[in-house]
Amino acid sequence: MADINQIQQQAGVGTNLKAINATIMLLSQKISYLVRNEKILSQNILVLNDKLKKLEDKVNNQSGMQATSGASSEDLDAIKAQISELYNKISGLKQEIEQLNNSVDGLKDAFVTKKEFQEIKYLVDAINPLEYVTYKQIKDLVKKE
Repeated sequence: MADINQIQQQAGVGTNLKAINATIMLLSQKISYLVRNEKILSQNILVLNDKLKKLEDKVNNQSGMQATSGASSEDLDAIKAQISELYNKISGLKQEIEQLNNSVDGLKDAFVTKKEFQEIKYLVDAINPLEYVTYKQIKDLVKKE
C-alpha cells in the first residue's frame, strides 16, 4: 500500500512540475511580448517627437504665421495628444512587466532548480521503487482497493 502511495506521489509531483513549468513558460512569453510592445511604443514616441519638433520649429520660424503646408496649432495638439497617449501606454506596460516580474520572483522559492530536479530524478532512478514490488504484490494491492 505504501509503495503505491509513493508511486502516486511521484506521479503527482511530476504532474505538478509540468504544470509549474508550463506556467513559467507562459509568464516568460507574456513578459517577452510586453517588452516587445514597449520597444514598439518607444519607437513610435521617438518618431512622433521628431515630427512634433519639426512642426514646432516650422511654427517658430514663421513667427506666428501659419505655414503653407498646413501645420497648425491643431496639428501640434493632435501630435501632443498622441504622444501623451503613448507615454501612458508605455507606463502601463512597465507596470505590467513589474507585476509579472514580481509574481515570477515570488514563485522562485516554490520551484526546484534544474540541477535539483536532475538530482531527484537520479535518486528515483537509482532506487527504482518498482523493483521492490513484485507483480503479484501489485495485483494483491489493486484487489484490496
